Amino acid sequence: MIEKLLVLMTICSIALLTDLRKLMEMTSRSKLVYAGIMLLVLYASIDYLLVQELPDLHTLVDLVLIAPARAIVQALKG
Repeated sequence: MIEKLLVLMTICSIALLTDLRKLMEMTSRSKLVYAGIMLLVLYASIDYLLVQELPDLHTLVDLVLIAPARAIVQALKG
């Protein structure tokens, strides 16, 4: 687990250092999008480090879209 943590910290710090200059020049909206992406990376990293089955993005999409998808299928079946 220590090796995984070191690799993830190295990758994230390199990504942040390379984007730091560009990040200072970005608009607020771009910074918000960047922060959202980094939060997703952090969530996936925690899932990877702890080796637990935390809910993934496809689980959220299933919860939100399963009812409308079934309604569309039923409408098409007639």
